[in-house]
Amino acid sequence: MTPQELIEMTNTPEKCEQLLIGAVRQIATDRYEQGWSAVVECFTDGDILEYLSNADNNLPKAIKAIQEWVDLRKEMEDNCQF
Repeated sequence: MTPQELIEMTNTPEKCEQLLIGAVRQIATDRYEQGWSAVVECFTDGDILEYLSNADNNLPKAIKAIQEWVDLRKEMEDNCQF
C-alpha cells in the first residue's frame, strides 16, 4: 500500500474507525484458537469501538485490553469446569 492509498483510506474519522475495526477483527481471527473466538463470534463493531475509544484509538492498547478480557473469560470458564 502506498502512502497516498493510506491517506485516502483514512481521510475521514469513519474510514479510520473502519480500518481500526478491521485490524482488530483480523487479529481476533488470527488468534481464534487462543481464546479470541468470542471476539470473532460475539463482538459488534460498537464493542470494538468502545475498546478503541477507551484506548484513545491506540490499536496496541486496545488489543491489550481485549486480551485481558479474553484471559479473564478463559479463567472464568476454567473455574466453571468440574
